[in-house]
Amino acid sequence: MYASQSVTSISGRVQPIIAHTYCIHSDHAAAVPILRYIHEKMQQHSIPLS
Repeated sequence: MYASQSVTSISGRVQPIIAHTYCIHSDHAAAVPILRYIHEKMQQHSIPLS
């Protein structure tokens, strides 16, 4: 999403998007592992965290 500045819908349609924030809901059972994965990938691709 960050690099391609797009998302692909369930139907397969590619929609341009420039996201400034991302929300991970903490009530999701896998919230912590998801955030760890995202953090790791952001670091690998030199995407700044703020």
